[in-house]
Amino acid sequence: MLETQLDLTQFEDVDWARLAFPQPDGYDTQVLARIAHSRWGWELWPIPEGAPTWLDGKVMIETDDRYPINNFPQSRPGRTGDYLVMQADDQRWKAAAELAATWPEQYEQFRRLVNGVRAWFVPNQGVGGGCSCGSMCGNPFLPGKDLDYALHWGRVWATCSSATGYLEGICHELAHWKGYALGVYIEDWEHLLFTNRPPSKEDIKNAPCLGGITPAVHREWVAKGLGFQPLRPQGLRPLGACFQEIWCCVHMIAYHLRIYPRVYDGTAPYSQQLEGWLEWAVNHVKRTWRGQKDMCEIAKLTEGPGEAFWKGYTDWTQALVDEACATYGIEDPNDFTATDYPRDD
Repeated sequence: MLETQLDLTQFEDVDWARLAFPQPDGYDTQVLARIAHSRWGWELWPIPEGAPTWLDGKVMIETDDRYPINNFPQSRPGRTGDYLVMQADDQRWKAAAELAATWPEQYEQFRRLVNGVRAWFVPNQGVGGGCSCGSMCGNPFLPGKDLDYALHWGRVWATCSSATGYLEGICHELAHWKGYALGVYIEDWEHLLFTNRPPSKEDIKNAPCLGGITPAVHREWVAKGLGFQPLRPQGLRPLGACFQEIWCCVHMIAYHLRIYPRVYDGTAPYSQQLEGWLEWAVNHVKRTWRGQKDMCEIAKLTEGPGEAFWKGYTDWTQALVDEACATYGIEDPNDFTATDYPRDD
């Protein structure tokens, strides 16, 4: 566990519970911007004159694909994949912006914390669900990485096979950056929200896939501090990885619920039909809830910031899952069977 690098004397007035999700008055956005500036000198850029923009001129669209990005090989120079950079005059930007506005708090947070976005697409591909997504610099999975955070914090990308999928990716990746601002990394974390010590490197390496073990063995691994990670299910993962992913997934649930009326009545632009979209949204609720339950057993919270943040986060998550069950007709969010994936190492 890492000592926090944040000067908490600058943040004694913070209501940590309100940082757990986008607030109507923008409170969390203001505080997170302060934290990012305090840690790394981050600022919201002035957009260069003539630069292409998204969301009413507040977010720059980046179309330069000359440098590699995260784990998306199609973005690299000389790529052989089918993906192309989505240019600023593509009408899919307009479709994504229209649906982004269905969640006003997150829409405004995009405009105030995201310095640049990018999108890729496959020509002549039909509308699909989900996305690949990441950060311009590659995600800073571990602390101490040689990375210009002031430049890269809040710059995100996603593939765009649908407007709904693109928004999933952008809100997911911004939530990662918010998690890094709160000192939570993948295999370690600062003593700001959590007091847990990370599991051993050996346990992290050897943790099994949830789908391949019994409930009793699962409990043994949770007791070691490793839980289910919904979008990387090949092996149980430490608290930092679980929090980083599940917090992102909960943001996605929130967006799904706000987009759903548009999908339901067929007015969501560049989006899947209801049946396929709903199947994806329901499964996402269940897998996220499975990970949330593990994480709640694992997390040990700091007095003050950790306890307050966790109360805000878990209350928000419970409310969203309850709303999703009522909206989508989910009888039991615990009705989830994990797939037995081969490990990817």
